[in-house]
Amino acid sequence: MVRFALDCGVEEIFVEPVNARGPALGLTEQVLRTAGYTGEADALAAIRRGTGWSQYTRQLLENVQASLARRDALSKLRFLLYQTRLTPTDKAWIGRHSTGVKWLGK
Repeated sequence: MVRFALDCGVEEIFVEPVNARGPALGLTEQVLRTAGYTGEADALAAIRRGTGWSQYTRQLLENVQASLARRDALSKLRFLLYQTRLTPTDKAWIGRHSTGVKWLGK
């Protein structure tokens, strides 16, 4: 997706972690389970519970940064992020690797 966006000549690439607090992920998890996609449903459940969202967010940032860095386009990243729900470990890591991160909220 990053390659496609860059091939289209975008000036910025906005990324935001999924909102795990709303009902959408829970409903999606239920539909996946009903359809027999247990692994995918379990992955969504992990994001919704405990520190899973924080880990998912850090991994998403790592992946997007790496993909853009490989294409010498890291300056285009706008990773929108609220600090709440990040574990102290993930928050510290993101603080050290904050290229493209736009902190939202307080």
